Formats: sequence, structure tokens, C-alpha cells
Amino acid sequence: MRLIHVSDLHIGKKMSETSLVEDQRYILKEIVRIVREEAADCILISGDVFDSSQPSAESTDILDDFLTDLFDIGVKTFMIYGNHDSPERIAYGRSIFKRNNVHVSGSFEGKVESVTVTDGNGISVDICMLPFVKPGIVRKYFPDSDIDDYTSAVRTVVDTIPVTDSKYRVLMAHQFVSSKGGSPERSESEDISVGGLDNVDVSVFDGFDYVALGHLHKPQSVGRPTVRYCGTPLKYSKTECNGPKSVTVVELNDDVVVRTVPLVPLRDVRVVRGRLEDIIDAGKGDPSPNDLIYAEITEMEKDAMSRLRQVYPCTLNICLIKDSDTGGVQTSLPEVERLDPVELFGRMFLEMRSMELTKEQQDIVRTLMEESKVME
Repeated sequence: MRLIHVSDLHIGKKMSETSLVEDQRYILKEIVRIVREEAADCILISGDVFDSSQPSAESTDILDDFLTDLFDIGVKTFMIYGNHDSPERIAYGRSIFKRNNVHVSGSFEGKVESVTVTDGNGISVDICMLPFVKPGIVRKYFPDSDIDDYTSAVRTVVDTIPVTDSKYRVLMAHQFVSSKGGSPERSESEDISVGGLDNVDVSVFDGFDYVALGHLHKPQSVGRPTVRYCGTPLKYSKTECNGPKSVTVVELNDDVVVRTVPLVPLRDVRVVRGRLEDIIDAGKGDPSPNDLIYAEITEMEKDAMSRLRQVYPCTLNICLIKDSDTGGVQTSLPEVERLDPVELFGRMFLEMRSMELTKEQQDIVRTLMEESKVME
């Protein structure tokens, strides 16, 4: 049996207010193409389907098109909700979906839904759908259990899943899973829990042959190769620029074999670095000018964002870096001290907000500085 594992679609997400609608439509079509070419029996979508618990009509249309495409090629679809999703919205129409081999987790009510799937070779697999849960939610249904953290909460739920005669057991889950050997890598685009309080120890999943995880955006395994985050299908932050994206393919035959198939986006997310003039010159000959760009420049200049967007129209952000990071010479303190205070403030504002002060804003800043005697 062949499974395709994807997660964290984050349909509806924007990057610096830049719409990703076409990027997401494109990459979902690519996933459908891979499902077809791989002749997959099932696709597992492990949570954070939407970027918001209140997705727009456009976002729900994108998901509808995706599920319809999957139905049209005859693949069995399994989908759970993540911490970004609304259980009620994800589960809407689940009874009708189920009749058409689209299985969606409903709101957690103390039980994990399991579906047994058998392929043409007679290999049977239990696919267990555990949506995102918190200790407080689990305690409600297991008042007599000792639940004091995420690990004990998830373990309590997982231990209730029946063991059948199926050859393999597969679990879908959307949690932050770590192992005693270390924590997995996280990205800027993820929700971070302070102090790692949301950790679930990987040992909780020892009874499963493959664990299809969602939540973390970098493709990686935790503890063993068969407990895996497939990662997002698109790059959603600056920290993901250098990491390729993929879907995970799981073969369940005589053994469990895990491999990946690369995903090539409509637009890449890249970092360009150096002097503003050099970046602009390079951009004039760049074969992919419509990529989503994070610019790191060595000195802030007037109209930097507007000038950059003339060659890179989808520039997301500009930040200031030290000249030493690119082999140049750092601006000295005396040079900074010679700057007009309003100009210095404007450079800081551009660095922090990727926006230049208007003439009216500059006048307001100058007035406030004069009134507070900063400019004396």
C-alpha cells in the first residue's frame, strides 16, 4: 500500500500582506499530480488545513477544489484539524464526505476515529486520526487519568485506540513531538509555545508503524524514520528559504519505506543580500524576478522599498545587516552621529517596518523631537 503524507497547507495565509492564493492553488495541483503519478491508495492531510479558524470563502473554495480533484482520481483521503483550524469548519459535511472516501476528523470527544483500508494485494492498514488536542480537553473525557502535560494527555488518548488484525497501524497527529535525543527544528512561521510546554515525547507512538505528523514546517523525522513531519508544501518564512519542500511517500509492503518527492513552487521564497545598488543591478537580469524576496541590505537608502520593487515586485521585507556580513566595512559611530536625528529614526523605521516615513510623518517626528528637546 502506498500513502502520500502532506500537512500544514495553511490555505489563506499571507506573507507580509502578499496574497498566496495562486501559489497555493498551484502547489495543491502539484500534489494531486504526484498522488496520481504515484498511484497512491491514500493521502493523509495532517492538520492546519487553513491558516485561520475563520477561513475566507476563497480559502474554502481552494480546499473544495483540492478535495474534488482527489476524489476524481479515486484516492482515499484522510484529514485532521490542527491548532490553526476550527474543528467545526473542517468537519462540515463529513458524513457526506465519508460516503465518498473522504474521511475528516470531527471535534475530539474522547475517541480517535480509525478506518481500515485494504489494497489490491490484501494488505490492510488501520489509519487512526488524532486531531490537535490539549491536556485540558483530554481531562474532560478521562477525569480519572493522571494528565498533567501534553505527553500524558496524548498517551492517554492513544492507548485507547483498539489493536486489530490489520498488518499495519498508521497514526495521524498534529502535535509538537520531540525525542530524548533532542528537539526537532522549528521555523519562524510556526506557533511557538514558550518553554516547550507543548512537547509530546515520541515514545507515545511506539505502537504505530508510521506516524504522519503535522505542526512543524520543516520536513524531518523524530526519534525514528517512521515518525515524520512532512513539512509545509510552500515556504512560509525567511527561515525556510534554504530548505526544499516535498511530499512524503510511505510504502507499506513487506516493510515500511519512507521517501520524498520534491515540490517545485510557482514562486520561490529567497533572500537577496548586499548593497542596495548591487541587488538592483543583479535583479535586472534575474530570470525569476517575481519570486517572494527578503532583502538584506548593508545600508538604508531613500525609497529603498520602492526601488527594489521595480526589479523585484514581490519584495516582502527589507532589513539592515552589518557590512561585515557581506565582507564590507561597518558604518562607524561618528558617521551615525553626524546623521540628522529624523533621518536616523527613518532608517530604523524602515528596518523594523519595511516602510519609509512620508514627508508628513517626518514632520511629526521632527516636531516631537524638538518638543522633547531630543534635537538640542
